[in-house]
Amino acid sequence: MVEHLYEEGKKLIAALDRHGINIPAALLIESEDYADDWSILLAVENLRETGSKPHYESIHSVIREENIDLNSFDVRVIDSEDLMIKTLRKRIHTAPNSISRIPFVSNYFDGKKFPDAIIYRVA
Repeated sequence: MVEHLYEEGKKLIAALDRHGINIPAALLIESEDYADDWSILLAVENLRETGSKPHYESIHSVIREENIDLNSFDVRVIDSEDLMIKTLRKRIHTAPNSISRIPFVSNYFDGKKFPDAIIYRVA
């Protein structure tokens, strides 16, 4: 399941890039509440100002148009200036349009465990 979700997330990020939708950070992240519950977390700009709805609409439009095997529960958005993303940027940096596969497990920041993740990009 995680491998399939990773691959579909990779397709989604590439498609968002082609559609000109800026995703400065993206990761496949395990839920802090439920083990083995993973989702694709996309950092988007200006989320706090615009709200999540326009971002979800754009993302789901690309998912449908590109026939990517993801549903609305598989993808979450977060503001690109959220503390989680800022913390990641201090430790990992990838090229802006790269799609990587960086395992990020059992890491602690300021005494708090960071959820296990596979990082696609942090720019």
